[in-house]
Amino acid sequence: MTGCEHVQEQPYIVVFQAQDRPAPPNNPLVDVEAWLITVKGPRPQNLMAQPDNRGALLSWDDYRLQCPGFTPAQFDEMEIIIWRREGCLDTIACQQDPAMLGYQPIGQLPIDATAFRDDGPLALGLGYSYVLTVNFPGTRGGVSQASAEQCVFLPITSPLITNVSVSQTASSGTIDVRWIFPPDLGTDSSFYAYNIYRAEGLRPDSLAFQRLNANPIPASSNGNPPDPNEFISFVDEGTNALLPAPNTEANPYAYRVELLGGNNINQLTSVAFSDPASSVRLEATAAENSIILTWDYEVPWSNRSDLSRNVPGHIILRRSEQETNFQIVDTVFIGQPRYVDNGQFSGECLNPELTYFYQIRTLGSYYNQNLNPRIIPLDIVLENLSQIDAARPLDEIPPIAPVLSIAAPDCGFLDEKPCFEDPTLAQRVENLITWQRENTQGCDNVSVYRLFFRAVGQADYDFSNPVYEGTDTFFVHRDLPLFEGTPSQAGCYVLVAVDQGGNESPLSNEVCQDNCLYYELPNVITPDNNLKNNVFRPCPVPLYVESVDFTVYNRWGGQIYQQTNPQGGELEWNALDDNGKEVTSGVYYYLAKVRFFTQSPERAYQEFKGWVKVIRSTTFSAE
Repeated sequence: MTGCEHVQEQPYIVVFQAQDRPAPPNNPLVDVEAWLITVKGPRPQNLMAQPDNRGALLSWDDYRLQCPGFTPAQFDEMEIIIWRREGCLDTIACQQDPAMLGYQPIGQLPIDATAFRDDGPLALGLGYSYVLTVNFPGTRGGVSQASAEQCVFLPITSPLITNVSVSQTASSGTIDVRWIFPPDLGTDSSFYAYNIYRAEGLRPDSLAFQRLNANPIPASSNGNPPDPNEFISFVDEGTNALLPAPNTEANPYAYRVELLGGNNINQLTSVAFSDPASSVRLEATAAENSIILTWDYEVPWSNRSDLSRNVPGHIILRRSEQETNFQIVDTVFIGQPRYVDNGQFSGECLNPELTYFYQIRTLGSYYNQNLNPRIIPLDIVLENLSQIDAARPLDEIPPIAPVLSIAAPDCGFLDEKPCFEDPTLAQRVENLITWQRENTQGCDNVSVYRLFFRAVGQADYDFSNPVYEGTDTFFVHRDLPLFEGTPSQAGCYVLVAVDQGGNESPLSNEVCQDNCLYYELPNVITPDNNLKNNVFRPCPVPLYVESVDFTVYNRWGGQIYQQTNPQGGELEWNALDDNGKEVTSGVYYYLAKVRFFTQSPERAYQEFKGWVKVIRSTTFSAE
């Protein structure tokens, strides 16, 4: 059994070994596994909490009783942490850190303390929950399990504001305010009415509030108390008011409600003031390819996300200048009221040429089980809108350079020795270029790609004439320049990416392609005027040959014929020597120096050596 002396911050390593007992002669099987086990101290016991004016009184058992083996020196190093959060949880698991559940530390006490007063001030109507933990001493450290939760609900003896929502954003705007009659009010007046006060700002001083309504707002009729099952509403729009309409474009506003009561409708006196509640103030700030939203408020209820209480978070509403209606683009689980709209949620980039309008819908609750469930159930969601704010995303940083690739040429057809005319060759010659999009985590800011081609012999790229312009990430280049009537694949490519703001990326890497070179000579000619193999010529489709220097030698190495630089490699030898005399039948040797039309200098010049047999039907005397 573990005790306080085993508590430490670092986990223990516990090794488990399992071994079976097979029947002979089988050998046993063994499995070993290591577990990390963290030992926490025992829970603080019997935490109690009760309201005390605008605060709470906490008490609990002396924790030292749970660690009987500890010395006074060890106790001196221990401390009790008081945690508080808005709203109440049903349970808190032993392994959970209170901070992960929204608790905030509000006090640190020595280990011998058994009471604590939370001076707050706590908001009326809002439930609060408390837990305790204990920090253990020394270099080993460690912490206890959290205590059981205790909830506190202050008596609601003043009006309870539920809504301060901006319904019109303008220099003369509109804000809707709602509240309820205090359910725990202990007066028995015959008449009730309200005054509503307004001040500029989120957290104004109490002296800054000014009365807004020209006449008291009736809350009851003669002999009838206010109906606790109804909301009281007031529209702050400057009508029948002592103050002008709120400038919701420029300012947030806070409100307080005063309850008046008495037995004479003409002599009502102040009974209680509500806690102040502000409107939600939104700030939209332009950033690179995004808009940063921050918002703030000061309200007596909780706007913290709590899925268990049907409060999912704050809702981001947006429309562009081209749209009429707002749409939900995301929901924020509130830890910090901040959101970056970069198009990731919807998968659509923000357009830097458009202005975007935003509004925040906060969702909150009082989390108070003592409120009348008919009007504010425990799980009700209090919705409030901010003013509308607008911004246009910046676009000053160009995209990163794309990464370009090109498929190798398909020269497999050369394996078939294409010594014949191929009418489909021109249709099969093409270059496939591909590239990768910029990694923008869900939003691609590139609006267009431009691909440029530089053919063999072209000094530089013509950046005014892209061979492709579009949004795809591949291009099949078929409209290639011609060489001797055949499309030439030889050339190089570069790519630029252009974002929505017109910023161009640096040039991509350069990729180059080469032609499928082909040149082949026969080894037999029959120059006997039978119209078949009468002359020695290359196969009918030599590919990408610029020139050929051709020399023929007899069997003793003597040169008998030379043809220099025929256009396009159109070599034809009719078995005559340099003097125009027919050569006799026999074997002759040749050297063909071929210059190709190619992207690669190392492939441009090639030599072909071989032999050719001349066969004549009539044998001549000279060779």
